[in-house]
Amino acid sequence: MVRKSKKGPAISKARIRARKRERRLIDEARKRALEKAGAKNRPLLESEGPKLSALIMELAEPLLKAAESVEHKIKAINLAVLAWNISFYDKEKFEQFCSGYSWNEDMIDIFIYLRRRRQTLFSEENRIVVSYEIVETRKSIHLTVVSSVINDDFQTEISNHL
Repeated sequence: MVRKSKKGPAISKARIRARKRERRLIDEARKRALEKAGAKNRPLLESEGPKLSALIMELAEPLLKAAESVEHKIKAINLAVLAWNISFYDKEKFEQFCSGYSWNEDMIDIFIYLRRRRQTLFSEENRIVVSYEIVETRKSIHLTVVSSVINDDFQTEISNHL
């Protein structure tokens, strides 16, 4: 059966069910991200400006274009999230972070590239990812992010962590 939409072409029941399933998956991912961030029962402030998830997807865009599979796209998004957060380190702390892992030169080059890209495209952004979830939907991959604004105390804490 097909239902006629007041705003556009007819929509099948199967398509409506698929959209509801996708919405439910995204809502569940948001709940998991909030729980990971310890914000399950706390009200959240909506940030002004663009969603951080959209900015991170834009940061990951070159990697996403090169990805050959959904699995590779998910890995690219994970790398972009990590690169977003470590891009707030100064150069010395960034190098210390990278040297703490047994990454090959290609991986380090990817992080350097993403760090520079974030600083070029989003230098005014002062939000860090606290928690995130990635959900594969029928047509795309959805990123849900819980973030926090970085202040001077937070920068000092980051520096002391290494």
